[in-house]
Amino acid sequence: MGQRVVMHLADGAMLVQKSVSEWVERFTQMAGTAPTEIVLPGVTFAGPTWDSVVHDRAPGLEDGNTLVDWIEHAREAVGDDVKLWACVIPSLGFIGSESLMVVNQYGARLDMNACITNPTVQRIVATFVDEFAEFGLNGVVFYLTDIYPNSGSNAFEGLSNTCFCNHCLRGLVEHGWSEGLEPFLGASNLTRVVLRDGDNSSEYIFPQHGWIEEGDGQALLLHARTRRILDTERSMPDDAATQLLAYMGSRSKLTASSVAVLGAHARECELVTAVISANEFFDMTQCVTLPHLHAIAAVDEYWLPLVDEEYVATNEIAALQYLYRRGPYTLNAFFEFLGGAHRILLSLGAAAFLGQMSRVARTVVHGQLSKGAIFAAGVSDEYAGVVGVPIQGEDVTDLLAGLIQGEDLQHHIPKEALPALLESVAISHLAG
Repeated sequence: MGQRVVMHLADGAMLVQKSVSEWVERFTQMAGTAPTEIVLPGVTFAGPTWDSVVHDRAPGLEDGNTLVDWIEHAREAVGDDVKLWACVIPSLGFIGSESLMVVNQYGARLDMNACITNPTVQRIVATFVDEFAEFGLNGVVFYLTDIYPNSGSNAFEGLSNTCFCNHCLRGLVEHGWSEGLEPFLGASNLTRVVLRDGDNSSEYIFPQHGWIEEGDGQALLLHARTRRILDTERSMPDDAATQLLAYMGSRSKLTASSVAVLGAHARECELVTAVISANEFFDMTQCVTLPHLHAIAAVDEYWLPLVDEEYVATNEIAALQYLYRRGPYTLNAFFEFLGGAHRILLSLGAAAFLGQMSRVARTVVHGQLSKGAIFAAGVSDEYAGVVGVPIQGEDVTDLLAGLIQGEDLQHHIPKEALPALLESVAISHLAG
């Protein structure tokens, strides 16, 4: 079997901008080879990409430009033998049901992130899978990065951590954590060991799975101090790291079991299953490690930027290298903003909206899709293939231009502000 080369079209907005065949051509130019598999947008931040019984299709997708049509176009572009996947982002913010959303340690619900441990959320995702399984797809990939937001917050002092809904609290007890949410309140919040809640709340570290399994708080503390997450002004008791690792072990097992529920249903629909994750460690936005997913065979494949060669070989894991830093984390943040732009504009006002749009667009780091990267993965021992997103800086600028000139926004944003904004975004991508 030859190397697997997967093209991921990360959002329906990409297929409003260009056709499947145009993206295949772009991918081939960047990668030096045509894709052997294509991931199409299934359930996005804005909604399903077809007419579902659950919810209307995502805004902007007209008749003739939906998942059903993309499947046909993909086979026309690459051939009938191409393997086709649908990507599911289980955030489900578009559902608009407060009872489904993640809950932080202060009891506040985050209105754009559903909790995948909630059985109702699992049933909704299963319904989506049931529907698109009838379209002739081969597989489903679940996007895990940012399913559990943990970061600084403007609304709360210090860090906001999720999820502590009733389903998660019960599940955490079942997996060994009985301390509840109290250790995450106020200045003694345990996650201060791995997250820095300053002006730049994106400073973080990833605890290794071995530290979690062994309860090696000293290793975690050393890493936190070396990375300056902790310093002389930001200290924590020595046992805080050990206690945090105990929580992470329970949380990771709970998340893995929730993913396994989604994977098991997809397998019943005769679909191959995979997850996109930020890395193999405990990323605080995904709250699960690769070993905990693999230990219960949550899915069939794992798509991530980096993985340990020895671990893959020893455990016979099917790993594909995702050619984007932390998976498509910043790219999906951009598409999440696009999907919720009208709501964000009405909430923040034009000036603040433009500022947020500029910040989000500038954080869309370039992917690593290239001929050289594909060759390197092909001669490696750990990867069975690669996954790449064929988007470039010019596409980000074009998508922004289309957004702010659309009917929903054009009457709210001062036209004189747009040229300078678009130029600054374009320059940032050229510089990147």
